[in-house]
Amino acid sequence: DVVFDSDLTIPQSEFNLPAILRLFGQFTAPEMPTPLLVRAMTEHDHTGDTLRIIPTAENKADTSTAPGYFERLRGKAKVKIPRNTWVKSEDMRIELSGDLELIKNNEFFEVFGTVDVVRGQYYLLGKTFIIDKGNITFQGGEEMMPILDIVATYNFRNAQREEEKLTANITGDAKEPHIEFTLNGNAINEGDAISYLLFGKRLDELTLAPQDNMQHN
Repeated sequence: DVVFDSDLTIPQSEFNLPAILRLFGQFTAPEMPTPLLVRAMTEHDHTGDTLRIIPTAENKADTSTAPGYFERLRGKAKVKIPRNTWVKSEDMRIELSGDLELIKNNEFFEVFGTVDVVRGQYYLLGKTFIIDKGNITFQGGEEMMPILDIVATYNFRNAQREEEKLTANITGDAKEPHIEFTLNGNAINEGDAISYLLFGKRLDELTLAPQDNMQHN
């Protein structure tokens, strides 16, 4: 049996969110031309430190290929993220910091800990939400599904050219998050929130044609 124990610090990193989601099979993501790991190992114009694992004859004869090896593996890894770790997608870019623990006492790995959202942006319907604060919490379990608590705001001017602040509070698990909207601190429904994003006014302030268009979409 093998027991692992490590203390890892990640001073800088960058993750492609669609690739991560496809890895865990939680969400549908567009097909990628080349797998992320293969591309990272074959690119020659990269900068910075790179770890490459190359199989050897000794590796091929290793006992890790024995039946039940992975199930018997046990241990704990501490992961420190001081800052400068970025998670990116086409509509999101956030910087993280925090501490995590990767533990294996059973047949699967579990992740515990919290990472904070240092800063970031989220693009929705062509508008930019600035992430004011947030954290992503891992509570263990076989399914690595984090719990979200994120607040993001979009500042705009209404039809009277007055400044307004639309806030989205995102909570719940990452698979099915719950989103609540407020306008200048007052709760509003999702329809009004989308109307403010698209037209800068409440849904009932629109003419009939734009309302019909939103309802059909």
